[in-house]
Amino acid sequence: MRKGLGIAVFLTAVLGLSLLSLAQTPAESILKNAPTADDYPGMEGVYMLDEGISTYAPHGRSTHVIRQCLRPFTHEGVKDYGEVQVPYDAELQEIHLDYARTITPDGREIIPDESAIHEVTPPELKDAPMYSSVKPIFYSSRKH
Repeated sequence: MRKGLGIAVFLTAVLGLSLLSLAQTPAESILKNAPTADDYPGMEGVYMLDEGISTYAPHGRSTHVIRQCLRPFTHEGVKDYGEVQVPYDAELQEIHLDYARTITPDGREIIPDESAIHEVTPPELKDAPMYSSVKPIFYSSRKH
């Protein structure tokens, strides 16, 4: 088992609700509490946290916050878990990435540059004008 895969920590906020206190969880604390491949035999990786919180205001406005923390165990796991996508409708919603980082096994924190965060129209929707505004935002940690 290779130890160089690290822990990918993704904290994504949709519609701007701040996750600053969670985003500042020290890397050492996350590494200390992270599961190992021995804890999940045969798995390529696990979600340490996968949480969604929705808040609805009286006038129809809503805020959805997604928090994820992923731990790949293998190179295949890096491929499977190394890119996070959050779908949204660009005509009806706004999306903001408040915080994202990758924590390496030695505790280094890598904050993605702008080129690691992008928006695309899924190929299956390119010929469906009715859904042309659906544009997932992607964060790729595989470049680290």
